[in-house]
Order: sequence, then C-alpha cells, then structure tokens
Amino acid sequence: HVRSRRQRQMCIRDRVSIANNHKFHLLEPFGEEIIKKLKHDFPFKKIRLRIAKQKILPDADQVGIILER
Repeated sequence: HVRSRRQRQMCIRDRVSIANNHKFHLLEPFGEEIIKKLKHDFPFKKIRLRIAKQKILPDADQVGIILER
C-alpha cells in the first residue's frame, strides 16, 4: 500500500502523465509502463494492477486486465 497522501498523489499524477504522453492501443503496454514507474519509485516484491477501458465494446461496460508481478 502507498503510505502517505503525498505518495498517492504522486502515483496518480504519474499515471495520468504516462497516459497523456503515450499512445497506447492496448492495456498491457500501458500497465507495464505504470508498473515500471511504480517499481522505480517504490520498492515492492509483488504488485497486482487492474486496468479497464470503459465502453469500448457495445455489449460490455468495461474491458480490463490484471497484471501481477
């Protein structure tokens, strides 16, 4: 778990920056980039990252993946 409010804000800012500065067509490369940045900023042994795109298929509210390292 991210320990402080400031650390959470930094994580959110970094994810938004990654999303805005790259043209990801698939969730997997986007998730890998987020994990790479988090691992650089916070030492961890395990991570589980869930990502979803909203309303991209007509019969689904969202489509997502879970990355575990």
